Amino acid sequence: MEGIELYGKRFLDDYPRYTTASAVVETAERLTPVEQEPSLRLFLLTLGALRALAEGAHASTLVLDAYLLRSMGVAGWAPALAECAVCGTPGRHGAFSVPAGVVSARTAGRLGRRIRRRPRST
Repeated sequence: MEGIELYGKRFLDDYPRYTTASAVVETAERLTPVEQEPSLRLFLLTLGALRALAEGAHASTLVLDAYLLRSMGVAGWAPALAECAVCGTPGRHGAFSVPAGVVSARTAGRLGRRIRRRPRST
């Protein structure tokens, strides 16, 4: 195997970008369920994140957040963004809880409170 573009050389001396790259690669490894069945979408997403870190055009924290959200979507664990997790109101909302992976309408209360899960209608 031959490396076409070795992005790691560009951020070896930048600790925040290096640790972000480590988190990206470890996430990709954990989200690849079977080693012999790689995901092309996850590979391209990982490559894009490493390229963004190498170019340094964006803060490493933004690259990592974007990568984690997108990679979770590729793995089938996309956050619930279509409706409020508290009141069920559809549409775009002003609050997002990263740990819960859901959005909340401002009128539904603080996300710090326990989020009630509504049963899905079939």
